[in-house]
Amino acid sequence: MAGLPEAIPSQLMTAGSIPTWYAMDRNEAHGLLRQQLDRHRTRPHRELQSLIAEPEVVELEGPSGTRFCIEVLAVWDSQVGGDIRVIGSIDDGGWRAFKPLSDDFIMRPDGTQV
Repeated sequence: MAGLPEAIPSQLMTAGSIPTWYAMDRNEAHGLLRQQLDRHRTRPHRELQSLIAEPEVVELEGPSGTRFCIEVLAVWDSQVGGDIRVIGSIDDGGWRAFKPLSDDFIMRPDGTQV
């Protein structure tokens, strides 16, 4: 393939010209992200407010041995003291760091989730 270093054999390339060895396993990443967000779904609204001032960042190793970075933060969804939107994102330090996978949920002050 033109423009590729000789060290990258063409059979390692995917249809989108992203090397398969460089592509993050979306299923593995999404599963890890879901586990982290599920931990926060059980926390009271008052505790989630701490994520507004100080996001949580953790590094985990997935079942494949890949290391992932997960960031969980919170923002007021519409007004201070109201609903909280908790947002999680995950990447493997590769190109996905520029566009991480993300997921979120909203918790109301009474503890119900939207």
